[in-house]
Amino acid sequence: RFEMRIHIHPQSKNHYIKLLEQKITERFNQESQIREEIGKMKNILINSPIGNPYILNFSILDRKGGETVEYLSKKGICISQKSACSLNNTPSKAVMAIYHDKKRALSSVRVSLSYLTTKDEINALIDALKEYRK
Repeated sequence: RFEMRIHIHPQSKNHYIKLLEQKITERFNQESQIREEIGKMKNILINSPIGNPYILNFSILDRKGGETVEYLSKKGICISQKSACSLNNTPSKAVMAIYHDKKRALSSVRVSLSYLTTKDEINALIDALKEYRK
């Protein structure tokens, strides 16, 4: 588990700093939970480095990214295949640049987390991915 602490003079520390710490810690914990659970699943590779608690990119090697997005969308789960300005049915430029693996880049998807993301939504994503992998 990740826990963030911001150290400021005690008299300066206010409600908003504490709230920020709490929200960033929650995102790291959500991202870690997803990372841990999908890391156990067959043919799923995590593409994102550790450090950004708001975005997790991964590839399901035997599925195209668009298929995964469509499947999860039917389950009420919104994820993205690539950045908004990317062309459909093309490999992720970021994943290609890092891994030099076209199959991995074509199958990558991106989960974005925010302060509005709930534990139930994280669990629904994990459950849907487990079902999708059967």
